[in-house]
Amino acid sequence: MADSPNKSSLNKLYNSQVTHADHVKRPLGTTPSGSKPLHEGVKVTLKSGDQYLVHKGPNFGKSSDTMVTPASNMKPGF
Repeated sequence: MADSPNKSSLNKLYNSQVTHADHVKRPLGTTPSGSKPLHEGVKVTLKSGDQYLVHKGPNFGKSSDTMVTPASNMKPGF
């Protein structure tokens, strides 16, 4: 899928059949208090074989900030 998908390609992705899903997580870093929060998401494999990461964006907690990114963009440690 292109980096700037149009409505049609987003609808096609949204309606794609998922054949496998894995919960994934990685450390986000360290907070001033010393805790190490995790960034979590779901890596999905579609019937086509394409893989995507579904996760929250920078404004975590807002339903409109859910992101779908090609799994090839996943940072190491996920």
